[in-house]
Parts: sequence; C-alpha cells; structure tokens
Amino acid sequence: SRGSAPPKPKGKLMTLRLQKLTVAETKNTIFGSLISQESLIDKDELADIFTVKEKDVVPVTDKTPEDTEKAKPVAKVVQGLNLIDAKRAQQLDIFLGRNNHEIPHFVSTISRIFNTLTLIPPVGIEVIELLGTLFAKVDEEELEKFNTFNGNPNEMTRPERFLYEMYKIPRVPEKINVLLFAVQFPVWCAESKKKSDEIQEAFNKLKSDNFRILLMYVLEVSNTLSGGQKTTGFKFSSLGKLMELKSPNDKKSTLLHFMVERISVKSPTILEFASKNIQLFTDAQTAMASFQSVFPTFVTRLLELEIEIYKSKEEIEYCECLTNFRNHLRDVSVEFNSILHKVDEQICFFGNNENDLPETPTILEIRKMWGSLQAKGILSNEDCKSRTKRDEDRFTFFIHVERFLTDIKKADAFIAARNKKNKQNEELAQRIASPPSLEENGKDDTTNKQKTNKTKAATLTSKDINEILKRKENISPNVRPQAQT
Repeated sequence: SRGSAPPKPKGKLMTLRLQKLTVAETKNTIFGSLISQESLIDKDELADIFTVKEKDVVPVTDKTPEDTEKAKPVAKVVQGLNLIDAKRAQQLDIFLGRNNHEIPHFVSTISRIFNTLTLIPPVGIEVIELLGTLFAKVDEEELEKFNTFNGNPNEMTRPERFLYEMYKIPRVPEKINVLLFAVQFPVWCAESKKKSDEIQEAFNKLKSDNFRILLMYVLEVSNTLSGGQKTTGFKFSSLGKLMELKSPNDKKSTLLHFMVERISVKSPTILEFASKNIQLFTDAQTAMASFQSVFPTFVTRLLELEIEIYKSKEEIEYCECLTNFRNHLRDVSVEFNSILHKVDEQICFFGNNENDLPETPTILEIRKMWGSLQAKGILSNEDCKSRTKRDEDRFTFFIHVERFLTDIKKADAFIAARNKKNKQNEELAQRIASPPSLEENGKDDTTNKQKTNKTKAATLTSKDINEILKRKENISPNVRPQAQT
C-alpha cells in the first residue's frame, strides 16, 4: 500500500524532494481521495536503482527552465479657409472619400449612435475605428478655431466642414472611445467565455481516473525515496524533480524513467492519456492568460464610464445610456469574477500553486497590465502585487502540468528506443554464441557450389554462343571432330 515502509537500502538511498503538502493542506484536495489497494511499483527494485553505492557520485544538476510604418503619402495642399494643415486635410479627405455621404447627415447619424451606443447604417464598426484614429487626441488650437468660427461654412472644404460639424458634439474622443468598446463588448465577452470553457476542460482531465492513478505512482515513489518523511501530497511545480533525479548506476536513467517503465506494464492507458492531452494544457495556458486579461480592462473601463457619466450629466439621453451600459458591465464583471473564483478553488483542489518560474513574455505582460493601473493611481501598490501574483500562479499551474505530461511522453519514447536497442544486442549475442553446426555448414557449401556452377554455365553460354556457332559452321559434315585430350 501507499503508506508501507520502503525497503532498507544497502547503501545511501537517494531522496526525492518534492514540495510537499502538510496533512492539513491535503484536506479537501485530490490527494485525500487517492487510496491504492496494492503496490504500484517494485520498491526493492526502485531502492536498488536509486541507492548510491561505494564510489558512486551523484551529479548535481541545475535544471534551468526554458526561458515590426508604411511609407507616408505626400501630403497635397487643400485649398479652403486654411483652418487645418495639409496633412490633417489629406487624412480627412481619404476618410470622407470612403464615406461619400452628405456631411451634416453623416455627422447627425454619428451623434445618434453616440447617444444609443448602437451602430446605425451607413455607419459601421470600421467607420468608428477610423474616427478613433482621427480623433485620438484633440488639438486644442484646432478645436478653438472651429468653435469660434463666424464665417460661411459653405466656403469650407469637405474636411473642414466635417470637423466643423463634428466639433459641435461635446467630448468627441471620449465618446468614440466608449462607443468602440460598447459595440465590441459582446464579441469580447463571447471570446472570454470560450476561453473559460477551455480552462474547465483542462480541469476535467485532471479529475480523470488516469490522472489520479498517475498521482498515486508519484506518491509511491516519493514515499519510497522520502528519507523517512511521508508524502501525503505535493505541489505540481515540483514534479520536474522526477526527471532531475538520476540513478547512480545508470546516468541516463532517471526516476521518471523508472516510473514510466512500470506504468507501461501496469497502467499503459496513462501514457496514452499523457501524450493525448499535452496540447490541451498548452491551450489552457493561452486561455488562462487571455481570460485573466479582461479584469484590468474591467477596472479601467468602469472608471472611464464613471468619469464620462459625471461629465455628461447634462446630456440626459447619453448619460442614461452610459449608466445602463455601466451596470451591464458590472454584472458581467461579477459573472467573470465567479468563474475566476472557481478556477482558484480547483487549483487549490490540486494542491495550490505558486509561481516559481523565471520571467516569460506572458508573465511580463501580466505585470505590465496591473502595473499600469498602479502607475495611474487606480490601484494601490499592495493591491497591484496581490492581483499580479494570483494571475501568475493561475497561469503557471497549467505550465507545470503540460511540462510533466511532456516529460512522461519523452521518457516513454526513450524507454522504447532503449528496449529496441537492447533486443537487437541480445539477438546479435545469441548468433555469436550459437554458430551453425558442421552438417549445416556442409549443406551450405554444397548449395553454394551448385549456385556457383549454374551461374558460371549461364555466363559461358551467354558470352561464347556466337563463337561456338562459328566453329560449328567450319566443321565438315562428313568429318567427326577429334576428341580433345
């Protein structure tokens, strides 16, 4: 059974140092339900392979985890009232060329869209995105020119007239920003929910019988090489130590090789499970990083909406629409937080996880997202650190599982190649040790001579047939050739 005492080694038994969980920490986790009725491994054999005998030196290994503007068109001079520069005029001219509508009506439609946060033909998402580029940052001097203009608008160029009408709308950049997020929000939510489904699928695999039995194997080898300290559970981040611990008797063989070789005999479906689900846990890493990234966006967008609601309180229709959207955003935020809380509960069920990996691009991006909110004064330093740590712990949990399954697949391939080579060596040794008998050699010699004579006869006939025919023509029919001596 899992808790039976390991055999007493004849030398110094090597120790597997997993990051163990206490008995209290294993309560309500998967480890509390792992009960084996029989021994999964040969403990005597394990102890023998991983016992350091005299003059054996165990190598100390330090395993280090693996750690692109188009050419700008030449601006053309636009004649008009010279309210804007040539470059700005050209950008607007290109935009209006794609949207060849009567400007007052076009701007009126845009204004109604702002008040309803709903697209109205002919204005689509592409138009709003281009508007976002054109009004990303308002030039206060430009704004002042159009707001104080007292001339005849009919003398304006199309770009100038467009700006003249647009600047009648208060806070254009802010409204474009809110509108873009509002029209993209449903798709954004759908994609995020899809990611959460991928994450849950990965957790379901970890609750399968194959993975449970795999954890039993790890517990048993750990308890055999525990140095007298019982292992009741462990963190997945320490599973890489199975590949790091090498046998002193065979430097190419690790503890993971030993375990996988026994699994292939007793529980071969586990190896199929590991190989089949590597990509699932690779995808889960991407899904986790993507799903978590919505939360800094929630914080930022809710704050922007609160500010915009305050500034637009005199625009009753627009303000009411903003308030409704803010409330909807809050509801979705609560829903997504509950999903994230469920993720945390399931990671805790598997022994919890703390990030111990070096900086990866994804980890750096997590820190950047939350750090930007701290820099803006939206989050405190402590809140920023706490949110960053939780995101890193969730993300790296799936990295550790994927690496463990990958190591198992590699170990299985190594063992298969080694067994094939050993079999070939055994067959060669048998042939050398058992040479053929004299009688078999005599039969072989006779057969070989017969084959040689047939080959020679076939060769002579094909080479000399013409010469033989010529000789035959030169012999008189009445003269019998003399026999050669």
